[in-house]
Amino acid sequence: MENDIQNIIVTEAKKLLNTPFRHRGRTRHGVDCLGFCWLAFRRAGLTHIPDGDRKNYEVNWFWFADEERYLDGLLKYFYPVSNPIPGDLVTFRIFAKKITHAGIYEKDNFFIHARSGRRVQRDSLDQKYWQNRFSGFMRLKNLEDI
Repeated sequence: MENDIQNIIVTEAKKLLNTPFRHRGRTRHGVDCLGFCWLAFRRAGLTHIPDGDRKNYEVNWFWFADEERYLDGLLKYFYPVSNPIPGDLVTFRIFAKKITHAGIYEKDNFFIHARSGRRVQRDSLDQKYWQNRFSGFMRLKNLEDI
């Protein structure tokens, strides 16, 4: 059951490729990184995952390194893994010591994500930019119960 759901997550993530980036976006018309992950999971039937705690959505939210990030609300539903499978979350530290960016692992070291100022795109974890900011992989908790 777990692999089926993971594959559906990736399929839904691929359907969102080229969706425009929009801060706080949660629809096909625009998403941010959290909105992209949430929407892919939701479209895969995982409706119990929240779309964020709505904290720190003011301008320049990412500069407040000591405050809880809105991404933290999503991360409560995942646990760290060392060997990713398609559909796992890939996390990054872009602006601070906390995780500030996430995407969905596809396969062969590629992931899909909504990058600020761009569109939902596919990138390689082998790129130096992502290697330098990589935090880890995370898997959805209790997939076997869904």
